Amino acid sequence: MADLSANTITLTPGASTAEGTRLDYNGASDPSGGIVTDLDNIVTSTATPGSLGVGDTVSVGGTALTVSAIDIFDASVAYDNGASTASNVPFAIVTLDDGTMVGMFLDGTATYGNTSSVTLDTLTGSGPVDETDLSDVGVGIAVADGIVNGTDADETIAVGYIDAQGDEFTNSGSHVDAGAGNDTVYGGWGDDTIEGGSGNDWLFGGDGNDELWGGADNDTLWGDAGDDTLYGNKGDDKLIGGAGDDLIIGGAGDDSLIGDNNPGDHGGLSPSDPAEPGYGNDTLVLDGGNDTAYGGSGDDTFVISDGFGNHDITGGETGETNGDTIDGGGLSEDVTVIYTGDEQGTIGNGTGTTNFREIEALRLGSGNDNVQVVTSTTGVVDGSDGFDTLELPTPANPG
Repeated sequence: MADLSANTITLTPGASTAEGTRLDYNGASDPSGGIVTDLDNIVTSTATPGSLGVGDTVSVGGTALTVSAIDIFDASVAYDNGASTASNVPFAIVTLDDGTMVGMFLDGTATYGNTSSVTLDTLTGSGPVDETDLSDVGVGIAVADGIVNGTDADETIAVGYIDAQGDEFTNSGSHVDAGAGNDTVYGGWGDDTIEGGSGNDWLFGGDGNDELWGGADNDTLWGDAGDDTLYGNKGDDKLIGGAGDDLIIGGAGDDSLIGDNNPGDHGGLSPSDPAEPGYGNDTLVLDGGNDTAYGGSGDDTFVISDGFGNHDITGGETGETNGDTIDGGGLSEDVTVIYTGDEQGTIGNGTGTTNFREIEALRLGSGNDNVQVVTSTTGVVDGSDGFDTLELPTPANPG
């Protein structure tokens, strides 16, 4: 085990790894919007190097815990553009009496935008901290009460604080409600519930089995790792499940639904965190509107219901065992399915047409459905209830 003094920990918005150390960072590329990091509900009151010490209490998940040890470093801060604009920013490793370890910057004298690296230069506390001690440490900025916009000194990221745009953040357990405004919320590695509220929000679940709720506007929801549930609600939303077995529900509006963690390759989605391969058997629910859905790796299920619009569905072909399925088992209206190629075709209900490709199975509902096979295809069609018909290609005349 090595002393962390003089080592550099690289941070990106969300979570990253360096020197075997996992940290969460509450930065964002756009400091003008509201920003909050849940940090598994680690809430600190006003803290400076002189005010936070052994015997003080902090709140974790609503439970008051006592600081049993604290190690403080002087940290120099560098930015993505390589310019260093601050130094000797105190960084503390706080050990609580239940064994929880918390890492935090102890003042806001620097502008924490897209911070790319933090160097822990000088140990001024009780002793060296080993890399393994920091495997699950959350990082935040502990500052004083007041207006929060991510750049000012002496600000508090805590229950009820208000940012420069008037956004008030509430926190109950691992529940973050961003309220009104165009907010950016990073959930950390717990099982988080994040509500964007009104405004065009960017919600990032992080690790854990998260529940993300968009509002009435045009939101971006990214589940990341874990088995996440994403609700787009109203508006034209972008929903990205990430790794794990996710449930993705677009809601009203023209939405983009992506099951895996490669948004940059599909529809031009490119949130600020780097895309990583993500695998899982995802369920993507396409409601009213004209949705675009991409399953990615794994055996994914796309759910359509009565009154569906002009959807576009791509199953994805990697990491499959049984293949991808369009589930229309809840349909009561009559639909016409036309297979125009192998694992691809259209589903129409008279008012909307869904295009699909890379789909191995199709389940229909209780209507009187018509399935037309224009050219040869592989896969399974389950007609379910209703009086269904199947039309096959006319065989060539051998004579």
